[in-house]
Amino acid sequence: MALLMQTATLFEYEERRFEVSETDRIDDRTLYLTEKTIQDLERLNSGGFFDIGRTTIRAQNYVGIIRVGGISIQVLPKIMRSANIREHQALSASNLLQMLSSSGIIPFTHPRAAFLDIHRIDLFEIFIKLFADELQHLIHHTQSREYVRKSDYLRFVRGKITINQYSNPARMHVIPCTYHDFSIDTLLNRTLKYTCHLMSRSVSDHQTIRKLRSITNILDQVTLTPITVSDVDRISFTRLNRVFEPFIRICRLFLHHSTLTLQVSHIESFSLMIPMEKLFEAFIASTLKQDPVYFFGQGFTVQGQKQIGYLAKDETDRNVFLMRPDIIIEGGDRPIIIDTKYKILKPEESKYGVSQSDMYQMYAYAMYTNASSCMLLYPDILVSHKRDFTFKTSNQGNIHLMIRSIPLSCNLSDPKGWNDFRENLSAIMRPLATIAERIQREAPEQEVVNG
Repeated sequence: MALLMQTATLFEYEERRFEVSETDRIDDRTLYLTEKTIQDLERLNSGGFFDIGRTTIRAQNYVGIIRVGGISIQVLPKIMRSANIREHQALSASNLLQMLSSSGIIPFTHPRAAFLDIHRIDLFEIFIKLFADELQHLIHHTQSREYVRKSDYLRFVRGKITINQYSNPARMHVIPCTYHDFSIDTLLNRTLKYTCHLMSRSVSDHQTIRKLRSITNILDQVTLTPITVSDVDRISFTRLNRVFEPFIRICRLFLHHSTLTLQVSHIESFSLMIPMEKLFEAFIASTLKQDPVYFFGQGFTVQGQKQIGYLAKDETDRNVFLMRPDIIIEGGDRPIIIDTKYKILKPEESKYGVSQSDMYQMYAYAMYTNASSCMLLYPDILVSHKRDFTFKTSNQGNIHLMIRSIPLSCNLSDPKGWNDFRENLSAIMRPLATIAERIQREAPEQEVVNG
């Protein structure tokens, strides 16, 4: 069983002191790290998850977990306006899991927050607990099997006789055969068993360990062998094994973000850090896609990250500067453009801190697509934001640009909290559809006048 690791919890942009020590440990405000742990942390920090100084480590706008040496460092989203946000650690962790699930980054259908211990939240343990819970339930009812090609010497004919292997007179009493066996020892099951084996040696929760070992016991006839990410990528899915695809995605995620010892029996380090701006974008897009009628009305569809064209051509007539808005709403004569920005706006400034580059970007999107309206959507962390601008054009009329913010502090794992979030988002989105419908109604009248 893995040793109980200490976990340091930071919120976005929070800073924590660290000191060099003989062993890894954590107290209320200081991290004590060995030289090796610091070096490993700097190696894992190639993505810029932290700003590591001489005596301080400061979280950036990434959320997730890093396990290195004898400690875990996890970063939670700062979603509350309260000054004492540490009182809301469980809510931040729960909402993070729900956002990761809804956006498809971790394929858990319904991550449950009921088991979160407000005094000890460890995203690594939670991540594996959810995996073990759902996989154990599935594998008790069904196991993946497939026909595997085998070659062996048998005392009876099975499949095809391999004539060219009749070369040893001393073995004429056995028959070389090539046949297909409906086997449980498949690459898919070897991936599940190997990942569960590694996970069971990396967590400290007894219940999770028992569930992982129960899974490996069910897969007793499956070979326990090291599996790489490239091996996982060779797994093909059919209608018979499609139910296991989300779990294989988690296995790949786990293996890809882990560093293993040479003995291949222990996780030396693990990192899963997600840029919050990407998570915010994916979460909003997936929520709108789930029920476009609720947010915009009949006849509207939602697409995320759709390529709309290129901004320019270079001197060789090659297209450059790909334009790809975060969200496009289609359904009227003209589309609606939404871009999410994970930034904290500044209400004391005349433009709320909306950057000039963001405005130029939205203008380019709107002009290229002939949009009816567009929106910059921000998280509502400090105060709510609501401003309206107008792009004046010579041939497309005025294009309305809305600046809005959405609170992320509802309990997204609770049905009431989830409904509250959807209502807030709907109140923000509905005016976009209203503008599109008004323009569609006015278009025939305009054609008559022009005629």
